[in-house]
Amino acid sequence: MKRSVYGSPLLLALLLSAVVVLLPGCDLFGADDGARLDGLPGKIVYVAEREGDDGNIYVTDGDGTRRLTDTDESGNDPAFSPDGEQIVYTDGAGATTLGPYLKVMNADGSGKRFLKEYEQGSGIQALFGSQPAWSPDGKRVIYEVCLNCELGGADYALSVVEAAGERYDSTGHYGLTDHPARDQGPAWSPDGEQVAFISNRAYLQTPNQGREDLYVINADGSGLRRLTERGSVGGNVWSPSGEWIATSPEGEALSLVDPESGETKRLQMDLPSDWRAHPIDWPLPDKILLFANSSRSPQQSYRYYLLDTNTGETREVLKEVVGSIKGIPDWFAGGS
Repeated sequence: MKRSVYGSPLLLALLLSAVVVLLPGCDLFGADDGARLDGLPGKIVYVAEREGDDGNIYVTDGDGTRRLTDTDESGNDPAFSPDGEQIVYTDGAGATTLGPYLKVMNADGSGKRFLKEYEQGSGIQALFGSQPAWSPDGKRVIYEVCLNCELGGADYALSVVEAAGERYDSTGHYGLTDHPARDQGPAWSPDGEQVAFISNRAYLQTPNQGREDLYVINADGSGLRRLTERGSVGGNVWSPSGEWIATSPEGEALSLVDPESGETKRLQMDLPSDWRAHPIDWPLPDKILLFANSSRSPQQSYRYYLLDTNTGETREVLKEVVGSIKGIPDWFAGGS
C-alpha cells in the first residue's frame, strides 16, 4: 500500500531528480540490472529513468530486478495492492491535460488496463489522477486530482473509487475533500477508517501558500482535523497499529505524530547529523523504510535505509540500482 512522502514543492523537486549509484556493467533495461534488496523481506516497486527515457516501472526483491513497463509508456506513482498481487499506477501516455490516466496491472507486469474506463462518447477515455493508493482491504483506491490545472491552477482534491470492476460507475466514486487548496499525498490508516493528507489550506490567504501541514479526515469525509502547524511536512506514513504517523518536517529530525492529539515526538537514528531522513513505508511494527540525503551534498544523492525504531540503527537496503529513481518507491513486505 502506498504511503505518501510528499511535502513541500522543494522536496518534490528533489525527489524527481534523486540520483542513485551507477555501477559499471549494470543494465537498467535488462531483465536483471543487478539491483537487489539486501536483507529486506518482500519487494519494492519504483520508477527508474535514464537519459532519453521518461522512466519505467521496476520491481526489486532479494533475487533481482524486473522491468514491468515498456519504454513507450509513461508509468509513475506505482503502489502495491494489499496482497501484493497487483500494482496501481499512472500513465501519462495519451493522457488529457487534466492529468495522467489511472491504470492497474498484475505484479508481474501482465494484464495492464485502465483502473476505470469510461463509456465511449464521454470525451475522456478513463479515470485520471495521481498518487493512487489501495485501501487496506483492497476494495477502494484513493487518489489526488487537480480540478483546475488545465486553467493554470493548483486546486488538488482527494477522491475515492471502488477498485472492483473495469467500467466507471459514479455510484462507486466520491470526492473526499473539496477545498480551494492543494490537498495531496493521501495515506490510508491501517484500518481504512481514516486518511492522512498534506494541505496548504491554512495558508491560502497568506503570502506563504507554499507551506503545508498534516491533516487527518475520516474515510467518509467527516471529522477533518489539522495535526501540525509547522508549515512543513516531509512525509505521511502510518504505523501498523495506527497510533502514529511518521513525518520529517523541514530542518527537523524524523518525528512521530499522534493522529488523535497531534502530539509529536522525535525518533533517534544513527545517520550523520547533517542527513535528513524521509519515511517511505512502515509495514512492520519496528521497521520504517526511509530515504535519506546529506544537506551538504550538492547532488542531493539519496540512499535507502531500514530504520529500527527501537534501537535507532539504520541499514542500507536498496543497492546497485542503475540510473535515477523518480518519485516514491512502494514496499510490499510479503507478510513477513
